[in-house]
Amino acid sequence: ALYGERVRLVAALRSPVDRLETSFWVHAHYPRRYGASAEGLHAYVTEQTAAFSECVGEHGARRCAFLFELLDRRYSDVFFHCDQIIRGLYHPFVEDWHAAFGSKALLVLRVEDLIERPAEARRSLVAFLGGAVSAAAADAAPLPPRSYAALHAESLQA
Repeated sequence: ALYGERVRLVAALRSPVDRLETSFWVHAHYPRRYGASAEGLHAYVTEQTAAFSECVGEHGARRCAFLFELLDRRYSDVFFHCDQIIRGLYHPFVEDWHAAFGSKALLVLRVEDLIERPAEARRSLVAFLGGAVSAAAADAAPLPPRSYAALHAESLQA
């Protein structure tokens, strides 16, 4: 590993589909261009995934994730360069983090698990960081007031 064995990185990754949907509604330029409706969201996702899939067919997923708008003029013309698709494409980035820091230096947690199973997630995190936590202490952690699904639905109302 490039940075030694003491480095510990934790990545909390959200469902790519949920983060794409939320980003459409939170960033006003998407609904403004495609329409503030389910049909607008569908048009946005269709255009973005088609452009990224075309790029992947020609250049591969990793290359497109890192260099999308630089690979061809038609990709630079895609509205916001498939930025939200790329932000939800975790694999090439996690692969590079493993290469740079070592496979034992990175813990990937799903946001859904952090919210739905906080005690289990806390135990995994503390074990990864090298500490000890009793099962009772982890289980005593306050539970989130809402489920992941409820929080995602709430994010769409923002």
